[in-house]
Amino acid sequence: MRFIRRLLLFSFIALAVAIFLLGDRIGDIAEDEFSRRYFQKEIRAAADSTALDPLFITSLVYVESKFRPRAVSPQGAVGLMQLLPGTARQVARTHRVRLKDTDALFDPRVNILLGALYMRTMLRDFRDTNLAVAAYNGGPRAVRIWLRSPAARDSDVSGFDKGETKRYVLAVDRTYAQLKMARNIWRWTREYILWFETGDVTFEI
Repeated sequence: MRFIRRLLLFSFIALAVAIFLLGDRIGDIAEDEFSRRYFQKEIRAAADSTALDPLFITSLVYVESKFRPRAVSPQGAVGLMQLLPGTARQVARTHRVRLKDTDALFDPRVNILLGALYMRTMLRDFRDTNLAVAAYNGGPRAVRIWLRSPAARDSDVSGFDKGETKRYVLAVDRTYAQLKMARNIWRWTREYILWFETGDVTFEI
């Protein structure tokens, strides 16, 4: 975490200096490159369709596939959000999303939309973010069985019997928190430049 804090602080200073020296153009270039490399257009579209925070979806994509659209797991999960073909077909039927075949899951738009729809279902069913993330990774049946055990403590998944799922939930939580911090830094930097140029600004957290 110390390394992450130092990295974020350095990024904030570097970004502020770059914008100060080069103007708003550097911000536009950075946003365009970020959007292309990290599938932000597709993520924002899925967020609009599901009412999920785009940074939450981004966190899932990062932890699942490290933004590799052609990723395939040993268990057969496919694409950016690592969907099993059977789960993807079920979600597509439920939400009337056209899914021609398994190869369509390599399409970032299709994969991210189906993954976000599936996550929204998990959030609706479990009414808790950590449990929903655990269900996305370990399966809803496994989470329901665990919730009936003496070790279950609502959203605290530290007692969950699948070590991989515990690590997955912690990784998503950590990534989401770091992305929200980065978003705030970006907003604060832009607000600072606006204040420097006009003297009129309202800082938001």
